[in-house]
Amino acid sequence: MAMNDIGINVRRYMKLKDYSIVRLAEDSGLGSATLSNLLNGKGSPSARTLLSISKALDVPIQDLVSEPPMLTDFRFRTNKALTAREKAAKDQLIIDCAKWLKDYRFLENITGTEGRKYRFDGADFSGLSCEEIAESVRKELNINEVEPINDIMATIESAGIKVRTVPFGLRQTFGVSSGKADGGPAVFINVSNEITTERQIFTAAHELGHLLLHQNSYSGEAGLEIREEEQEANEFASYLLMPQKAFEEKWDEYSGYSLVDAVLLTKQYFNVSYMTVLHRYAGTHGKDGNDLYRRFCTLYKERYNHDLANHYEPNAISSPLVSREDRFSRLVRKAFEMGEISTSKAAEMLGLDIYGIRGLIAEWQI
Repeated sequence: MAMNDIGINVRRYMKLKDYSIVRLAEDSGLGSATLSNLLNGKGSPSARTLLSISKALDVPIQDLVSEPPMLTDFRFRTNKALTAREKAAKDQLIIDCAKWLKDYRFLENITGTEGRKYRFDGADFSGLSCEEIAESVRKELNINEVEPINDIMATIESAGIKVRTVPFGLRQTFGVSSGKADGGPAVFINVSNEITTERQIFTAAHELGHLLLHQNSYSGEAGLEIREEEQEANEFASYLLMPQKAFEEKWDEYSGYSLVDAVLLTKQYFNVSYMTVLHRYAGTHGKDGNDLYRRFCTLYKERYNHDLANHYEPNAISSPLVSREDRFSRLVRKAFEMGEISTSKAAEMLGLDIYGIRGLIAEWQI
């Protein structure tokens, strides 16, 4: 690996962990001049120097010296320009996703497990509305037209799309996706603690929408959101999770309830947010969406003394977003039991420490 690449890796981790050269010099015991030369690709750092930096930044030394894999066929969009730290977080996210896809392909190869066929490869949805596309997807995946999707992860994986949940460190980025060229298609969902499970479920469906509707946007370059694309992906996700026929049946079933109760019961049935329900109701019944939202907030506050501020989700799903289909973990287990990967490699792939992997292996043997 080139010296300049080591400097790029160190600089990225410094930005992620908010380290200045002065602070890194203090924590590593190295001189500022030594660090400056390394960051600028000058000279050849000794193993001792790299070990000192590794300990100070709490980063495996291999991550400092290895050339990181990158995605060339991904979609990353934000609603505003990124700060230097956010750019570093974005770069690290893409590297981590690329590593995961590389590991995924490796596991399929060594276990002799054929990857699932992408069910929508070459599909042409031109001329169809988002509602019609969502209906077509449900039919292809054998989901009843009025049936709620209780496991969005398993649903997307059944379409031949790899899915991973991981905290991003980017508060305004809920999900990214990757095309076929990098071993996908794949969807990556931000499961940071401040993001509700409802938002995570919607994000998974939203990214599926991008894969189906916006294939030309997978350029490998990060960029700002395109309003029309985001609206289309949102509309697709809404109809996938909450088909119009099913919504109308449920809303009619709850017609005798107050607006607050009808919305909360509907959101719980479909595993969506209350905002998704309000948006659909407004569109279906010709209501002003902003006025309906204000009315709901007023009624909710009168009853529960909460103004729904700060992205609060009433009657939120308490369980985290997990998949009963976790194929990647099953492949890790299979490769380990075949003797193809070591305990440490299994731990690295699953993001566990040595104690965590030992506990998991013990559970595998029960």
